Amino acid sequence: MGIMNTLKTNKGLVTATALVGIIALGGTAAAKGFGHGGGFPMMRILRHLDLTEEQEVQAVKLRRAMREQRKAARQQMKDTMDRVRLELAKAEPDPQVLHAAVDAATEQMKASMHGAVDQFLTLHKTFTPEQREELSRMMEKMKERHEQRRRRFRGD
Repeated sequence: MGIMNTLKTNKGLVTATALVGIIALGGTAAAKGFGHGGGFPMMRILRHLDLTEEQEVQAVKLRRAMREQRKAARQQMKDTMDRVRLELAKAEPDPQVLHAAVDAATEQMKASMHGAVDQFLTLHKTFTPEQREELSRMMEKMKERHEQRRRRFRGD
């Protein structure tokens, strides 16, 4: 095997490995529901909003719907990863198949996030001005914690 063939093979392996990693990370995010520890971040904030009974019922329905979405997303990501593994097992994987897998994973994540936002907005419409104000304060705290973690990670 000549040096050019070796370089070509190594480049293909690196590309394929990176592709699998990207899809796996996207799938993990989608399956967990995006964010640290899974779950749509806004759902964690709801605990601090002193919801009415009616809002609580709506929040429970929202959590259940999102759980079902995550379950479906996990299955779709598993199917996508199976297709990627089968393709990468070939001597010459088809780039179009792998690109289609990345596109499918991206669209799935996008659809999941859009659905989560839409469902949350349904609940948000019922918030009092005080609840919206508290939501804004909590989101600001979340942003500050995120920035602190980012600085620690980067060593800033």
